[in-house]
Parts: sequence; C-alpha cells; structure tokens
Amino acid sequence: MSVPSTAAIATTELQSAGTPWLHRHALISIFAFCDRSDLLAVNAVSRDWQAAVLGMPPLQWRLPLRPARLEGLCASPLRRHVNGLFWCGKSSVLHSHTATLLSQRMSHLNELGFVVELPLEERLSFPAQLRSLTMTVRRDGGSNKGQAVAQLNQAIAAVGQLSLLEELSLTVDNEMWEARGSLAPLAQAPCLRRLSILPLGRGIMAMSGAQVAELRKLPNLNMLEIAPLNETLLGRLLARPHKLQWRELKGYLSVTAAMAPLLTSLPLRTLYISCLAIPHADFLLQLSDLTDLNLESSHLEPLDKERVLHAIGGCAQLRSFRLAEGMRHHDLHIPSEQLGACLTRLQKLERLELSQTTGQTTLAYLAQGSLPRSLTHLHLERFRPRLPLAELQHVLSLRELRSLTLHYVFEAPLGEAEQCHFRPPEQAERMPNLTYFRHCWWEE
Repeated sequence: MSVPSTAAIATTELQSAGTPWLHRHALISIFAFCDRSDLLAVNAVSRDWQAAVLGMPPLQWRLPLRPARLEGLCASPLRRHVNGLFWCGKSSVLHSHTATLLSQRMSHLNELGFVVELPLEERLSFPAQLRSLTMTVRRDGGSNKGQAVAQLNQAIAAVGQLSLLEELSLTVDNEMWEARGSLAPLAQAPCLRRLSILPLGRGIMAMSGAQVAELRKLPNLNMLEIAPLNETLLGRLLARPHKLQWRELKGYLSVTAAMAPLLTSLPLRTLYISCLAIPHADFLLQLSDLTDLNLESSHLEPLDKERVLHAIGGCAQLRSFRLAEGMRHHDLHIPSEQLGACLTRLQKLERLELSQTTGQTTLAYLAQGSLPRSLTHLHLERFRPRLPLAELQHVLSLRELRSLTLHYVFEAPLGEAEQCHFRPPEQAERMPNLTYFRHCWWEE
C-alpha cells in the first residue's frame, strides 16, 4: 500500500472539512484492509488519519509470540488490534516480568501461547480477558524441584482466576507433575470448557488419585485430552457414580473391552480412537449424540470389519468421519463395496477423510446415497493401490464441496484437463461452493 503525498493529504482534508464524520468513516473502512506495516505507515501520515486508526474497531490480529519484540508491541499504539499471541516454537519463552507487562498493557488479549522455564523471579500474571491459553512449563535442570512445583501451582492458581477462560492446554515436565501438581484452582474458572494435559517430550502423563479427583470436580468441562488416556486412568476418571458431561475425548485412546462401556457413560459428540483392542465397535451404537469420529484402524487383534462398519454406519448423527489405516500394526483391508455401504447410511455426513487406505478399487460410493448433497469437505490421501484417473468422475459428482484435497490417490497426476474442473469458469458450474483445492502426486 502506497502512502499519499503531502499535497494529496492536504487536499483530502480540505475537502472533508465540512463532513468530518463521513470522512473518518471512509478512512476506517479503507484502513480495515491494511496489514501491520501499512497501518503503521498511515498512522504517521496526519492527525486525522491517526485518529481514524486509533478509533477504528480492533482488527483481531493473531501474531507469533516473539519475546524480543514484546516490549515494543506493548508500547505500540496498534497493540489494541492484536487479539492473540500464539506459541511458535521453543523461542517463545516468556519471562515473568514480560508476562506482567502483557497483563498490564494488553489485558484485552483473548489468546496466548508461550513457554515458561522455572524457577521464575516473580509470580506469573495473565491478561484478564484471555479465553484460550497454551502454556508449556519446563524446569531448569539445576533448579530446586520443590520450588519449581510450588511455582507451577502458583501459575495454575493464576489461571484459575481468569473468569473468561474457555480453553487451557498445559504441557508440563512429568517430574514436576508427579511431585503434586494441582488442578484444584481450575474449579474457580467458571467458563473453562476444554482442558488438555500433556507430557513434555514423549513421557506418559501420570495422574495421582488426588489429581483424578480434582479433574472430576471441574464443573463445566466439555473436552478432556490426556496423553495417553489408557484403560486404568479412564476407569479412575469415570468411576461410578459420576455426573461428568464430557463431550469430547482425546489422548491416543486404545479402546479395550473394559473401556468401551465406560465411554458410553458420557454424552460424547467427538471421539478420537487411536487403536481398537477389541474386534468390534458396537459401543458406538450407544453414543447417540456422536457427530465427529476419528478412527485410526491400528489394531491389536483381527477385526470383524463388517461389524465395525455396521456400527459406524449406525451413528445417525455423524457429520465428520476420518479413517486412517495401517498406522502402527497391520493394514485393515476394507473393500470399496463395504466402505460404501457404511458411508451411504450416514445421511448427515459433511466431512470425510480417508488416509492410508487399502482395498479401495473405486470411488463410486461418493456418487451414491446422500453424499453428493451432504459432503462439503473431502480429504483423500495415500491410497494403496492407487486408483485409475477415471475414478475422478465420482469426485466431480459432489456439487456441494467447499474443500477438496487429493494427495497420492491416483495412478497419474491430474493434468490440465482434470484440474480445470476445479478452477473457474468450469468450477463455478460443477462445484460452485469450492474455495479450497489441493492436489499432490509422485511416482511410486
């Protein structure tokens, strides 16, 4: 964006002298399309333009958290346009004095993600209007573990005071967690709906009896993610009686015979299954509210494929389904006819992802049942074996698609004749709602 000359600015301001409100409104409408560098430039042009910049509605920018630039950001007149600072790797280390500065100068932040290294010089504080917080806590190897645990709990206590917080992701050193990290203060956060507790590195998240009891007392929780969420831990979390209303579970879930009935005690809407350790998935039929199913078919024993697909097809409310095969143990070979019979029963299915798929010989099922009318997002990836390019015709029957991804699906790459179906003007006729298309291919 080019900045006008001084003469042009003077002429514009003279012409607008009689209608200052309309002029200000016009400037604000134009500035709403500026990026950060443009807005900094126009802010320095004139007092009138500066007033428009400072008076316009916040632009809700999300920026990577770079500690070296935070003091400058907190002093900038444009800070009110920053809605979120997100974690961008190990460099996003936040010191306690910088956190205090953020809480004082950018209390309007809704999203914050950072790494903190214990021990700290002073207690952590957070912007009062946070709604989403991602915090990775690690300990300096030479520091006192008791002091680090105390500061971890002080940080969690500060999180509990955030009256608008809806989502918390906490990644923490397992040694500190096992030395009595406490979740009790989170019960004071009235809006907390989503909680992730993850180990730092590749460890296993250990949970004491007290920590499990604290989790069960969180009154408004809808989503819980713990890695890994094994049978023993889930049994302790869902010990009856309980009044838990968790609607989403994550955490490398390996469903065993003992775990399946536990899952049916929750009003689950979203379920991530990393492994089926039983030969069926009948428990899905009891999850009447299930709308989102993510199933990795890595399995510990042979599955009854027809029974598994029958259970999936019986999830009448399912709107999103992801099937990823052969991720860990041995492939689950599902013929196209069996998969198609399952998918065409899902009358409300909007999102479908098939990854690492074996046994598919045709995509004809995409043109059957309600799928041409209901599917809005389709992601196909790494089919084995790959399909003839003629199978693309079935994808073209999905007129309601908004997003389409085809990665390593066909025997040959899409040529110009095929790709033109997904670009104007032909795309407007075949798939008028399509806004995202991506295609990748390599020769095996």
